[in-house]
Amino acid sequence: MTDDLAAEGTGFQLAETSGVNPSVFTKPEKKSYTSWTPERLQLLKDMWSRGDSPPANAEALGVTVKAVYEIRSKYRLPVRKITPGRPSRLANRVRSRPRIKRVAFETSRLMEFCTRRELENQTAHQIDDWGCVLVKELIDNSLDASEEAEIAPVINISVISNRKIGTTYVIEDNGPGIPAATVAGIIDYTTRTSSREAYVSPTRGAQGNALKTILPMGYVLQSEAGAPLESKTLIEARGVAHTIRFSVDRIRMEPMIEHHKA
Repeated sequence: MTDDLAAEGTGFQLAETSGVNPSVFTKPEKKSYTSWTPERLQLLKDMWSRGDSPPANAEALGVTVKAVYEIRSKYRLPVRKITPGRPSRLANRVRSRPRIKRVAFETSRLMEFCTRRELENQTAHQIDDWGCVLVKELIDNSLDASEEAEIAPVINISVISNRKIGTTYVIEDNGPGIPAATVAGIIDYTTRTSSREAYVSPTRGAQGNALKTILPMGYVLQSEAGAPLESKTLIEARGVAHTIRFSVDRIRMEPMIEHHKA
């Protein structure tokens, strides 16, 4: 076939392979270092115990890094010594793991009376008992006022339930009434206002912050029920009607209190 193609003038000729080295068609074999003399092995042990890196060991011995690890495994050399300043593989793995970074959240102390959890802590009663807490604390205040005025207490209590406006608690007594300055102090949640701070009865008045907890109770109860977030308290004393509306500024996380006098 070669002669015919040449005769036609195509210039095509098959190459002769008889003189070609067959190694050009195969991958060159990697140079293998299988001769580990006692001297070379001792040098590896010294460098390994000294903490030299595997690439440094391989370069000094004229072998690959893989060969260094293979001979280490074969002769069961100890775990490579960690030199100061160089992190271990375990440290790198631990460092790469996701970690939980705890962040300290700050909440205004003014909100201590505006959430269910804080009011339960302040009153030492669960939310289901707040109606009883409200009546009990206001009766205690009426008894204290009558005792200070040295008059026999007369207290009237009425509870009115309405589906539209909720539950209304009315406590009336024949005491001298709450002074206007005390009402102003009650709605100031940056201070603690109590006439029982230093004088505590064995049976009542031990908490000393009853009125400050009563004002936001309606707000918290409404927020739990999904109702409009506002509660109203009316204090009629000494010829003045104090209308107090309690809500919360969710941006500043502070109580918003409207106080109207008539």
